[in-house]
Amino acid sequence: MKIIFIGKVNFSKTILLEIINRKIMLSGVVTSNSKGINSDHVNLSKISKKNKIPTLVTKNINSISAIKWISDIQPDLILCIGWSQILRKEIIDIPKLYTIGYHPTNLPENRGRHPLIWSLVLGLKNMVSTYFIISERVDYGHILSKRKVLIKKSDNAGSMYLKLEKVASNQIISIINKIKKNNLVIKPIGNSKGNIWRRRYNSDGKVDWRMTANAIHNLTRALNFPYDGAYFVYKEKKYTLIKTKIIKLNKENIEPGKVIMAKNRKPIIKCGHNSIQLIETKPRIYLRTNEYL
Repeated sequence: MKIIFIGKVNFSKTILLEIINRKIMLSGVVTSNSKGINSDHVNLSKISKKNKIPTLVTKNINSISAIKWISDIQPDLILCIGWSQILRKEIIDIPKLYTIGYHPTNLPENRGRHPLIWSLVLGLKNMVSTYFIISERVDYGHILSKRKVLIKKSDNAGSMYLKLEKVASNQIISIINKIKKNNLVIKPIGNSKGNIWRRRYNSDGKVDWRMTANAIHNLTRALNFPYDGAYFVYKEKKYTLIKTKIIKLNKENIEPGKVIMAKNRKPIIKCGHNSIQLIETKPRIYLRTNEYL
């Protein structure tokens, strides 16, 4: 069976290495040396070339040259995992069997951009590691596999990224083996329209102290490594939030943004509801009680 792998982020790298380590032969790898909107970008060409897999490095998966390169291989299966561009029908229809995509939500709910980030920002209690058959409707193809991944209160973007990588790696091997044995079960996605998450912009990461302490804490978790971090500006200097703690202190006569306490260089800031302690910032911030952010 001829398989082409498409990807360009760290998540793609983990899945690709798992496929290679399981001795599953690949007929081609498509990757990119352009970061684009991906803060976790990885060019997979070093891995694929090391393993003597034909490789295409492209900025545009839908270019005429890329479509021809993929078509010439005549793949049975395309795996597209961690690629921000939407695949055109010309590519989706190339393989003899399926073009398979990945999205870590309970499709058709929560389709769209930045699913890991929005799941944490919104305080969801779980994500769903989902493989599906790619169709022209984005994140709306028939389902091949779903596995629930719990979000603990202690989790952040980095820990959830690792959890999803582990689950998704095992899933894709199982899917490929089932295809080979001709016993893959395909489940229709159903009639639910679901919702679509929008693209996240840098401005979404800026803290407004009128937000609740819970919202700021979730934003910090969501934009932690491998992402670029929640941030605030103080005296024209940008500070990134690395770790925060919700403090159930809600003095109604104290304005949001006021430093309630600056003990041990871990200041407590009044928020729109409750307060938040800045456990770790980058760079480290030094504040005094009663200052304002």
